[in-house]
Amino acid sequence: MKVFPIGYSSLGAQERVNALLSYPRTLLVDTRLKPYCKWSEDFCKEALELKYGERYRWAGKYLGNENYQGGPIKLADPAMGIRGLVKYLSEGHDLLLLCQCREFSKCHVSHICTMLLEKLPDVEVVRCQVSSLGPCAQCGEPATLASPSGRLQGLSCEKHGYCRRCKTSIVQFVQYHECYVCPCVVAIAQHMQLAEELKTPELNHIYWFLEPHVEK
Repeated sequence: MKVFPIGYSSLGAQERVNALLSYPRTLLVDTRLKPYCKWSEDFCKEALELKYGERYRWAGKYLGNENYQGGPIKLADPAMGIRGLVKYLSEGHDLLLLCQCREFSKCHVSHICTMLLEKLPDVEVVRCQVSSLGPCAQCGEPATLASPSGRLQGLSCEKHGYCRRCKTSIVQFVQYHECYVCPCVVAIAQHMQLAEELKTPELNHIYWFLEPHVEK
């Protein structure tokens, strides 16, 4: 009985999911309360159901973290959720526990694994170990993230490999823009472009809705 915690924002997550699901008795258990991904449709519930069929199970109703936007970890219904995992394992399945988080120790999946081990001490929790790709280009610490270019200038550690605004990994930048621009930067540029368009004479009659009204 093996359980594999998977954070899909970590390096090589998609490849690891594909490799582990090549075994027919493995199930992908989605532990997210909201099973959607804003920067990759591949990890949205509908896409995962379409790709993996009955081997994809959404368990966020029970195992999802109700405080995923901030605050202490609180599982929705841990007793029911753990009962379901025990059932899957007793039927002979290995389990991939899916979440977005790249750090296992800070993810609610670590709590799920702890509670599961209390019920089934013989379960083996196999964490994905990511080896260093080289020194981080910004601080010299071991790098676990690389830009699509593969150049040394694109190597980053866990601290420096994510956008400060939206926390998107540099690995995902290429999905949004051919010049490797973060999606939040693209969104800001699009917003500014729209604002400029609304200033044109043809649209002046609606532009005032977008700015604070100033009494003259």
